[in-house]
Amino acid sequence: MCKKFVLASTLDKIETRFNVLIDQNTMEIPKSYSVSNGDYSFVITSENPFVICKSYWRAPPS
Repeated sequence: MCKKFVLASTLDKIETRFNVLIDQNTMEIPKSYSVSNGDYSFVITSENPFVICKSYWRAPPS
C-alpha cells in the first residue's frame, strides 16, 4: 500500500462521480499533490458506501 496519494478533485466532483452524499460535517479540503500521513482526505467506507466523509489519513506501517 502507498504512503502518499494525490487529492486533485473537488468534493462536488467526487460526489457526482461516485454517486454519494456528502456527510454534513464534511468540508472542502484543499487540493494536494502529496497527501501523506497525518493529513485529512475524503473517504467512502464499506460500512457506509453511499456517504463521503472527511477522515484522518494514517498510512500503514512499512
